[in-house]
Amino acid sequence: GSLYRALTSSILKAGIAVDHLAELKRYLDSLRLEIKLQGKHCVLWVNDMIEPSEELRRPEVSQKVAEVARIPFVRSRLLPYQRACASKKNLIAEGRDMGSRVFPRADVKIFLTVNDQERNKRRQADFAASGIQWSEREVGELEAKRDQIDRERQVSPLKIPKGAVLLDTTGKSVPQSFRELLSYVNCKRSKDGWFYTFIRFLVFIPRFYLSLKWKGREFLPKQGGFIIASNHLSNLDPLLLGYASSRTLTFMARNTLFEKNPFFTWLIRSLNAVPINRENPEKRTFVQILHLLLEGHGIVYFPEGTRSRTGELQSFKKGIGILGLRAQVPVIPAFVKGTRE
Repeated sequence: GSLYRALTSSILKAGIAVDHLAELKRYLDSLRLEIKLQGKHCVLWVNDMIEPSEELRRPEVSQKVAEVARIPFVRSRLLPYQRACASKKNLIAEGRDMGSRVFPRADVKIFLTVNDQERNKRRQADFAASGIQWSEREVGELEAKRDQIDRERQVSPLKIPKGAVLLDTTGKSVPQSFRELLSYVNCKRSKDGWFYTFIRFLVFIPRFYLSLKWKGREFLPKQGGFIIASNHLSNLDPLLLGYASSRTLTFMARNTLFEKNPFFTWLIRSLNAVPINRENPEKRTFVQILHLLLEGHGIVYFPEGTRSRTGELQSFKKGIGILGLRAQVPVIPAFVKGTRE
């Protein structure tokens, strides 16, 4: 993503107007761009000169970078440079089309997001650290304009890449976000689910003396997305539902479970758990679940939102009906009995 900022900075220093496409194309044809690895960091060289990282976050660069990035021949010109970075080395790439356009076959794709208010505060703090004083309103207008341009551009528009996980960093510190990100990476690298498969094998061992039984497995679709809506009695319910299913399942789990400790977070991620705020479900979570369903995943959803302390069915949380309708997938009721004993 910094490539576009480096190019924009270079264009502004050269005195070229972004909307003068012919002049801009001539400049690109003569451009010498290099990406060199120094230690653990990539350094950008434009026309044999290092582009300082602090230059890339100047407000004037931020104001123009989306306009530059939307031009098709600019994106085509930079694409080989971007892909060359990963030709011989492992790479962590950050940018708005890294997973959708530049590296569509990346091992791990994570779509980082945050609510508008917090993002504006973070960007305002970035500017202030560079000695630039902008109001939160000015920063918000800048970011909103950039988002609109990136979503509406014809080539590589801003969107959640296929197969990406949505990581909402709202209200989280950098270490918290990093731990959650790392737990997902570790889980994804071990897929498809050696740990998930191992746990299913462990459940198989006590099956006979615990008298585990199930009925109705034939109602699960053999392909395509679906939702299993189940009652919730104990912590064993996800394991037993996963074992009884003929297909790998993804589980909606309370978001606070992912904040206990790194090991437990890795554990439930490995069992295909996805965090959901049951008290205040956000649109981003809804979109993530919708993407999983559209990609053909089977989702386990506990509409009660938490375990029943009495064994009786509790009132349902909102959302499961609209998910099924929007994704056009079947909602399959499930009933678990005896896991509280």
